[in-house]
Amino acid sequence: MATKAKVEQPTLEEQRLLNNVAINSVDTVEVRGKEWKIRWLRGCAIRKVTDIMLQEPKINKFGQDISSGMDGCKCAAAIKLNSWLGIKLLYWFLWRWFYYVKQYGFHELFPVIELAQKKMAFQSQEYQRVIIYLTALKDTKMMMTKKEVEATQQGLSSGKGGK
Repeated sequence: MATKAKVEQPTLEEQRLLNNVAINSVDTVEVRGKEWKIRWLRGCAIRKVTDIMLQEPKINKFGQDISSGMDGCKCAAAIKLNSWLGIKLLYWFLWRWFYYVKQYGFHELFPVIELAQKKMAFQSQEYQRVIIYLTALKDTKMMMTKKEVEATQQGLSSGKGGK
């Protein structure tokens, strides 16, 4: 018979990280001496980054992939905007500003991409934990009578599993 995984209470550090997700805390990263504020990634920004990464590469007449530099700037723009309205209104301008005017390189955008990846990865782990805890809070489960609770507690304390 398969053993059931024991659900443990989160540690203090995990609770702090979950609180940061809940209040949408800001982390900062420095790009060319300017501080960029990055929040937890929303679905629209994640969707935009996925869309950018799934596009076919653009090849110039010499056979070189010219889209890779653009992709870094496009993803950085989506991460910086991180809202549906911001992406719809400003994305087209911001990625071009990053690529053509500022001419950001991969080494400059790497900290932004790395921080965004950390925020997204942690968010998916916390989502799973939150769903587990919220499932335990449902009030639609059948309630036990006092006798059933006492029998269950007695069985657990005796180590026989209530049998």
